Amino acid sequence: MVTTREDLLLKRDGDIVIFKKFDQNVTTDISSQAITFPGIIFSSKGLIQNLEEALSTQHVLTMMTDTTFKLVIGQWVLMITGVIDTVIKSHGNIVCHSFRPILFGLALSENIVGYTALFSTLLEISQWCFPIPLTITNVINCQDRNDAMCNAFQTTFKDYNCLVKPCIVHILRNVRQNAKLLKNRDFLEVIV
Repeated sequence: MVTTREDLLLKRDGDIVIFKKFDQNVTTDISSQAITFPGIIFSSKGLIQNLEEALSTQHVLTMMTDTTFKLVIGQWVLMITGVIDTVIKSHGNIVCHSFRPILFGLALSENIVGYTALFSTLLEISQWCFPIPLTITNVINCQDRNDAMCNAFQTTFKDYNCLVKPCIVHILRNVRQNAKLLKNRDFLEVIV
């Protein structure tokens, strides 16, 4: 597990780096005793540089956080958080959005413990990972309306100026799925 800048400097850009381990307790209907499952927060040295680049150019941490069930076995989920860049090119008429991942987490489910570990690791590495600690004052997080994610975000970033925005990917997916219900869809096809 890497917890210092010196340890991180020994890694190659593509090496998988584990930053944090956390425990998730689950109770079942059969037993009242909790079963503990491990979770991890990981990334690579190369992906961590996305955090430094984003904060040095934007001065606002604009993040996107989501979870997928499609890449893991069973009920385990892969949590992903990264930065969103918006670049306006040539006379302001072309806007380019890009997502650059920073951290991943492997958790038993979408839960507050996992998301808190993910978000707190982001804050921790911003302080020790780089030659000069990164200053985060404003945070924007685009996410779905998962209660565990929202609660963990608000708890972790309670001392920062925060804004939670709905995830555009989820909005577009819902619009596309429900577009067939509209009688006149011409105007919708232009924007979606």
